[in-house]
Amino acid sequence: MSNVGNTRKLFLDSRFKISGSDADFTLELPQDVHCTRTSSFFVASCSFANTFSTVTPYNGQFFWIERNQVAGQTLYFMTSCIIPPGNYTGAEFAGVLKDGIAKSVSWKDVSVSYSDDGYFNIAVTNFPGNVFIDMIIPNYGEIDKYQSLLNCNDGSQHNPGLVPWFPGPKNLSINTILNMPQTYPNPVWNTNFQTGVADLAPVREIYLHSSLANNRTLHINGARDCIARIPIDVDFGQVVSYRYLGPTDAISCSDANFRTISFQLRDFSGNLSPTGSFVVIELAFLDTDPYTM
Repeated sequence: MSNVGNTRKLFLDSRFKISGSDADFTLELPQDVHCTRTSSFFVASCSFANTFSTVTPYNGQFFWIERNQVAGQTLYFMTSCIIPPGNYTGAEFAGVLKDGIAKSVSWKDVSVSYSDDGYFNIAVTNFPGNVFIDMIIPNYGEIDKYQSLLNCNDGSQHNPGLVPWFPGPKNLSINTILNMPQTYPNPVWNTNFQTGVADLAPVREIYLHSSLANNRTLHINGARDCIARIPIDVDFGQVVSYRYLGPTDAISCSDANFRTISFQLRDFSGNLSPTGSFVVIELAFLDTDPYTM
């Protein structure tokens, strides 16, 4: 494909990459592609297997807040556990969540069960010594707000350093999967919780980025190279088959000349979405610049 004339297509396969992974790869074409001043392109199709697991390296941290009585003072502190990446059923996820919470310094006995309605029930008992402890499991949007509770009655800060704290939205966390009801600023301290309806398939859409976009798009996460939004509309292990058979979303590639081209599969926050599957992409080129229509 040396020139773009009428409608031409490129069929690209990550198995033939010269560098990178199936989620972030670069391909080298057998010959140069020369686009005209009025050239544009769009993603006609994209296929890959849905191997996006329940827990990824980006969303594995589970936050909760503990309150206990020590020397006549009420102490609050944030703690957390890291859930190992993987794809989980409800019962399997209940098991790893139980193991994660049980590693906290404060609890000696934890039970987590999954109901057919999609809820998790969490209960903690058998506290160390005679110190009574209760907790809050915040909604992901409230975690930073509850940070203000992390102090003693005398105003001194108390945080044992169990959680590397960083401000900002915690929408990539286990708290998102658990879909906890919002309680701030009126928390319900408890040792028994029922979560919201859990979402065990948190990756609902993938954004395809490419070097060919050449700053022609603007994504919510600030990226300027997004060329397609691909819904994940099949179960885990099945093939996602994105098809678009029209030029409405064509992106200008005016006067572009290239032989290498790169792609990334990212979530809405811009994080790479590692896939255990190769990716096949079909690009269609037109001789009509959408910015002149």
